[in-house]
Order: sequence, then structure tokens, then C-alpha cells
Amino acid sequence: MNSFVVYICITGFFLSSIIFLFNRGYKSANKFLALFLFSTAIYILCIYTLFLSHSIVWTVYFLAPVPSFFLLIGPSSYLYVRSILTDNATLKKTDYLHFFIFILIFLGAIPFVFTSWQYKIEVATNVQNNQWNLAKYRINKILPHAINQAIRPPHIIMYMILQWRLVYKAFYKKNRIQSNPKQTLLIKRWMLLYCSIFSLISITGTLIMINNLLNIEKTNFELNTSVLFLLCTIGFVLLNVSLLLFPNITYGLPVSPVHFPPQPYHIKSDELIKLIETPQSPAFLVAQAEEDDVQKDITDTNPLMQLFCDDYIAEIKNLIEKCIKEGCYLQADCSLSTFSTTVDVPAHHLTYYFNDIVKIKFTDWKNDLRIAYAMNLMNSASMDTLTLEAIAEQSGFTSRSTFIRAFKNKTKLTPSDYIKHIKLIAD
Repeated sequence: MNSFVVYICITGFFLSSIIFLFNRGYKSANKFLALFLFSTAIYILCIYTLFLSHSIVWTVYFLAPVPSFFLLIGPSSYLYVRSILTDNATLKKTDYLHFFIFILIFLGAIPFVFTSWQYKIEVATNVQNNQWNLAKYRINKILPHAINQAIRPPHIIMYMILQWRLVYKAFYKKNRIQSNPKQTLLIKRWMLLYCSIFSLISITGTLIMINNLLNIEKTNFELNTSVLFLLCTIGFVLLNVSLLLFPNITYGLPVSPVHFPPQPYHIKSDELIKLIETPQSPAFLVAQAEEDDVQKDITDTNPLMQLFCDDYIAEIKNLIEKCIKEGCYLQADCSLSTFSTTVDVPAHHLTYYFNDIVKIKFTDWKNDLRIAYAMNLMNSASMDTLTLEAIAEQSGFTSRSTFIRAFKNKTKLTPSDYIKHIKLIAD
């Protein structure tokens, strides 16, 4: 049991770091999910160390201000659920009030960190003894010990209720989520599973804290809470495992947004031909070479496979076409992240747009445009004054070898062979 709890908490720390770093901690609800996993792992490890480990040294390290991280569990979970249901992880000014109690208690515990080691050992020994009464030590300088402990159960239960209220309003009231049935069902299943596991952690954690307040003798506390602590730990394990069952949710499943005004705009085929025939955006050459269906009218797709509403798809198309005309794909540092910033569309929305709607990876889409631009240069009179290195650089490739490899993958010819072919036709 000892090593099991420690390993589970370490897994939680690792998973929260991966989720946060993978999504770069912004424009995603996963920043709140990462904070929730981290805070929960800290809480479980803290409870285990203070009350069940019998280690005085580790008790010193977890006395203050680590327990205050418990007050991040509720707010981070609530904000995560809200962000998933609205697909908007932006914090409003009033949202920072959710972290007020955590900041208050965290700051109140800071002075204890700078007390002498002997004093900390005395407090830790008292915690590990059968009789415990931390009120006289004033570990927190802002809130008395009794208030500090009593505020925690209603705090997390309140956020549990708020989460279920969001889920109820989103899925059990009519006309709340305007999305296709397949996407709505996926989000609904995840929210029900997530909130159920959160409720298990919240209720068991609350009962543990109530037992802490009611039991003066530590022996009685350990006897009454061993099963509760096991259930809380199992809930945390289930949460970590369940993330593997919903990879789309974990990555960031787009919801049809409301922040774009509905502006129906469907490009006709003749308008699309005019757009891609322009010198700035020579994608028409690539479309001719392989007869790609990348630029087909996506409004003809099966509605059940569309994860965006039609208006939002049209809006993304319009923004991308504008960006193509400006030649942003020719920038050497053009990546999904920078492109997302340029078109002002969240990165995980673009990933869904390219992979699931347009059916092409962003890198392939970008290289197709670059190769088409390079082919346009080779067909122009400027070819006599340009080297392959210059063509590669102007087309957005960082090196000649990368350009040659991408060109051959697309056209089955090397750039040199293509130039010879052009000259042969010209002669």
C-alpha cells in the first residue's frame, strides 16, 4: 500500500506535466485538467504522509503550505468542465475569485516554512503521536486551524455541485449544445464519467477531513479512514486510466463555438479555381498533378462526421484562404502554432479541421502549397537566375535536402528532373 500510493501520485505528477506541456498550457481546457491532476496527487500524497506514513521527517515537509493545494482541486475541476462544455478556457476577471481561498491559506502558511527545524520537528512529532492538537501551533498565521480545516469539506462539495449543474444545463436542457449527435454523445459520456470520479474523490476526501475534525486520537482516525483513503486513491487511479479511453477529449475536442458570428460563406468551384490559380497561391498545380480532393466542398460531407457547424467551417476556410493569398505558408517558421496565431483559430480546432474535415495533415498541406509555389518558380522566367537553394528558401524550406525530399514525395521527381522535363517540353 505504501509504495502503491507513492507510485500513483508520481504518475499523477507525470501525467499532469505531460498534459500541460503537450498543450503548451494555453488555449485549452487541459491546463485546468493538468492543475486538477497535480493538486489531487499532492492532496493524496499529503494525507498519506501526514496521517498514515508515520514518518516525522516527511511530515515536516508536508505540514505547510502543501495542504493548501487541496483548495485548488475544486476550482480547477470546475473550470475544466466549464471549458470543455464551452470550448473556451479564457478566464474572466471574476474567475480569479475561485483561487482566493487557496491564496489566503497558502500565504498564511508561508511563515511556518521559515521557522526553526527543531520547532517543525516538534509539530511533526505531535502530528505523528496518538494525541494531536495543532491549534496551539498556529501553522497558518491568517486562519485559525479549526476554520482552516472546517472550510475544506463545504468548499469541494460546492464545486462538485456546480460541476453537475453545468453538466445538467448542457445535456439535459433543450437547445443547450448546438452540435452534431456524435460529438455531443462523446462529450456527454466523458463529462458523466469525469464528474462521477470527481464526486467519488470529493466525497471520500470530505469524509476523511470530517473524521480528522472529530477524532482526537490518531488511532481512531486511521481505523475510520483507511477504507475511505483507499477509495479516494482508487478514484484517482480510475481518472488517470479513463483519460486513455477518451483521447479526443484529452487532446481537446472542438465544440461548435459561439464567439464567431454566423456568416454563411460557401465557395463555389469556379471561385476556388480562381483563388488557387493566383501566383501567390499556386495550389492548383498540385491539385492537377495528383487530382487531390483536398479542396473539395466540405459542406457535402456526411453531417455525422462534421465536428463543426457549417458556419464555423466556412469561417475557418475563409481565414485560411486569406492567409494563403498572403503567402504565410512560405515563412520558414510556419508551424501549426504560428499558423494558429496568424489565422486566430485555436490549434486543436485547426488540427480537427485538417485531419477530420479536409482529410490531410497540416504539414502535408503546407508542403503541398510550398511545392506548388516552387513549381511555379521553376515554370517562370526567373528560373534562369535561381539556384535550387534559392528556390527552396523562397518556398519556405529550411534546407535544400528537405526541399528535394518533399518535392520527390509529392511529384515522384527530383527538382532537377522536373526542370529538365520543363526544358524538354519548351524545346
